[in-house]
Amino acid sequence: MHLADLEFGKNQMNIAVITLGTKNIQNYSKYVFDINKSYCEKNEYAYFQYNNTLDATRPAAWSKILAVKKHINDFD
Repeated sequence: MHLADLEFGKNQMNIAVITLGTKNIQNYSKYVFDINKSYCEKNEYAYFQYNNTLDATRPAAWSKILAVKKHINDFD
């Protein structure tokens, strides 16, 4: 697949945005979540939002990897 093909709509990529936030950033992450969700709706991307860590034994950033692993095989 070439970038030129994508620009002219010959191929449609299956894209997802995955986001994760925890309670300690909840006061501003809700705004980011809303913006990301609107962007995905506008561009017809899948949107996955996680509001807690997926592995309580590690720092929250490691949960982002687990979230991506859950969905990676379903998207380009």
